[in-house]
Amino acid sequence: MLPALVTFPGCSRTPINEKESQEEPEQPAGPRTGTVRVNVQGSARSTTIVRTDLFVYSLSDQKGLEIHRCFDDSSDVHTLDLKEGEKEIIAIVNSPYKFNEQALGKLESLEQVQFMFEDESPTAPAMSGNGSLTVSPVSQTEIGISVTPLLCRITLAEISNNLANYKRLENPRIFLRNLNPKAEILRENGFRPSENVEEGQRSPLPCDVGFYTQHPATTLYCYPNETPENMLGSPRTELVLECEIRDTTRQFTVELPPLGRSCTRSVAITVDEAHEYSYSVF
Repeated sequence: MLPALVTFPGCSRTPINEKESQEEPEQPAGPRTGTVRVNVQGSARSTTIVRTDLFVYSLSDQKGLEIHRCFDDSSDVHTLDLKEGEKEIIAIVNSPYKFNEQALGKLESLEQVQFMFEDESPTAPAMSGNGSLTVSPVSQTEIGISVTPLLCRITLAEISNNLANYKRLENPRIFLRNLNPKAEILRENGFRPSENVEEGQRSPLPCDVGFYTQHPATTLYCYPNETPENMLGSPRTELVLECEIRDTTRQFTVELPPLGRSCTRSVAITVDEAHEYSYSVF
């Protein structure tokens, strides 16, 4: 008869609860993520998209940069996988520059980024917009971000000639004076230029201006300049009509009102004599 208990070499009895205690502990789960569909919507004035930069800042982490994605295409819908939590998403469209992510680790750093007017393209202007949302890992989230350009548009809508003896305004052209050379791409208001470009490029009108009122619809572009009308120091942006009258070059200056971001203004000018004229801005 064998004894009731037999111990074989290399084996040992272990209580069930002791086996469980020897198993490896569960590893903590990584941060949960959710899918966000970003729909970038251009303004009514400009819908051309050639490049989109999306910046995602975590509002629960001292507004630190979570991700930056650049899309070199014309698509206006992009999908991002983001960590759950509250986010601020910044869309910058048609940037002529590449971004340094290391320098943009905080949202306030991106807010200080300036674009130069000389690098702008009226056909595909730099635009920006932002939106906030809470990312949930449960279901897909969608956010629409409306982007607007910095560029302002100034159009000579109407020009009339009241000179005696039916003298023409010969070789007419227009240009802008006191241009704002740079601006923060994310700024919405409060544009106060610290410097200015004295004169912009001249744009010729379609033809000389004679007896009949013309509607040239010639358009010039500039960065916003919200200098108040009664403020000394920083000059306001002006539109200048230049032409020859009786073989002498004359200029007629139109002082524009404060120009906000992405604003549109139209100008009508009536020339009565070489030094007499009137205008309206609407």
